[in-house]
Amino acid sequence: MIRCLETFSPTIEQVMDWAYDDDLYLTSQDEDLVLHANKYVAVLFKLASQVDCPKKDYCYSILYHYAQDLMMRRDARALQEIFSIIITDKDLKDPQLLHWFSDVQWVYQLLKEPRVITEDEVNRLTFLLTDNFDITLRAVKLGEHSSGLVEFAKHYGHYTDYFYVDPQVGDWKISKFKRLA
Repeated sequence: MIRCLETFSPTIEQVMDWAYDDDLYLTSQDEDLVLHANKYVAVLFKLASQVDCPKKDYCYSILYHYAQDLMMRRDARALQEIFSIIITDKDLKDPQLLHWFSDVQWVYQLLKEPRVITEDEVNRLTFLLTDNFDITLRAVKLGEHSSGLVEFAKHYGHYTDYFYVDPQVGDWKISKFKRLA
């Protein structure tokens, strides 16, 4: 029997119950966004580390997208909080989570210490900030913009997002629906 809590601020206990019950939903819509907060990072990380958790992959994807949003918005304070939560976690053994954690730390370092980045790093940064687990929706490099920025496009059917990386300082920005002039 499917149940829905319809809560926009679940307790940690509710999140734990939800993770182990395939028929339980936190909200009927945008359930993952309800968990986009640092107060849920520790429990999501723990659940994404547990092999027996039915929503293990979903918990990982929520962590991934939440950190991706923080990185895109350059929220260094929230990212630093995530590091302090996870570094103290003894469960940092899962290879997927270790790789994710390393990627987030790399982007955080670019935020804190801007520097020239290589073409491979431009591509890595673009992938980390625009990937959404759908292999058919990868950002495509369009070339170099007249401003020196490397320009990428990501097509979503009815609209396109444009992503720009400045390799001279490792900075980035996104332009929703419209290319930079």
